[in-house]
Amino acid sequence: MALPLSVLAPHIAALLERLVPHAGGREICGLVAVNPRGEQRFVRLRNLAEGEGSFIVDEMEMDRVSLQLESAGWRIAALLHTHQQSARLSSADRVTLETSQMPWVIVVPRAPGIETAFYHPRAAAE
Repeated sequence: MALPLSVLAPHIAALLERLVPHAGGREICGLVAVNPRGEQRFVRLRNLAEGEGSFIVDEMEMDRVSLQLESAGWRIAALLHTHQQSARLSSADRVTLETSQMPWVIVVPRAPGIETAFYHPRAAAE
């Protein structure tokens, strides 16, 4: 069960600010986890999608990383991915989020900083 997440930790935001310009327009994706002290951690997952503007996560990799995090005392809080222009859900995002088991965070680079939007699977259907 994912934990509620309403703000992204500054060190994760700073990491994404550094990563996005080097992604060549491809979306960055990964898991945001939280430990019992409320500290956040971002674990990047490979994006298997070809080209820009989409992401495909290897389910086996996500399961493996999730188990590793949980065995170390971290709980998965959200699936994170980046967009280039808008933090709004794309139509493909909306369809996928409706069947998701966890909340999503969409991150968009802005000068300076990043914009974040948080989505819950139930809200995608509305």
